[in-house]
Amino acid sequence: MQRLSDSPTGTSAHEAAAVGGGGGDVDMAGVQVLESSVDFLSLFYCHLTACPPHGPFVYYTAMTLLRRAKRRYGASGGTSSSAADADIGNAYASWGIDAMGPDGVSAVLRALTIPNVIALIEKRYDTSHLSSWPLLYVPAEIRAADVNALMRQSQQR
Repeated sequence: MQRLSDSPTGTSAHEAAAVGGGGGDVDMAGVQVLESSVDFLSLFYCHLTACPPHGPFVYYTAMTLLRRAKRRYGASGGTSSSAADADIGNAYASWGIDAMGPDGVSAVLRALTIPNVIALIEKRYDTSHLSSWPLLYVPAEIRAADVNALMRQSQQR
């Protein structure tokens, strides 16, 4: 697998192309465009708070940020009326998007690629505090019946 950077959090060019995030190379001019957009950086840090780029999850973080930003800036290819699909910052985003103007929005959309977002994460977000987090996240569904059974077992002892 070809790495985008020397960082262990880099992703392969094949993975980046498969998701549709653009080419496999980091475009530093594109990273600078993303950095110069106050509205995008606000979304960037808000997203990293909700989806920390820890270890192998940096690619997932970049991919979901890319989708969220494209939806926010109107390049999703369709609209969704789902409340779950709505962006947290949409109520406050319009002033930032208006300030960017159509040229600014199109420049951000052109710069939005997974390799560029990963490079921005590596440049602007220190992940060292995440090193003690476990890498394995197991989705679990806890039901009331399970809790009641465990409570009965502990009471019998």
